[in-house]
Amino acid sequence: MGKIEDLKKKEELMLDLDIKFENDAYYKDYCGEKDGPYCSCCFDFNDKLVRMHEICENDAKNNIYNYICPKCKTKILIE
Repeated sequence: MGKIEDLKKKEELMLDLDIKFENDAYYKDYCGEKDGPYCSCCFDFNDKLVRMHEICENDAKNNIYNYICPKCKTKILIE
């Protein structure tokens, strides 16, 4: 499959699941409420919605993260 077909497939999956990308993560609409965050790395590369877990962590460069993916360990900050 080419890149254009992959993008179309991804867009269709996002519409089917009713998810939107915001603040470096995906969110589902659940009865009018925002549900998430879900890992963008896992969804973008593997089409898997993996719920991120809350953390409070600083790295060596003093960046603060408040969510981590339990699968791929991607960390994000959502303010």
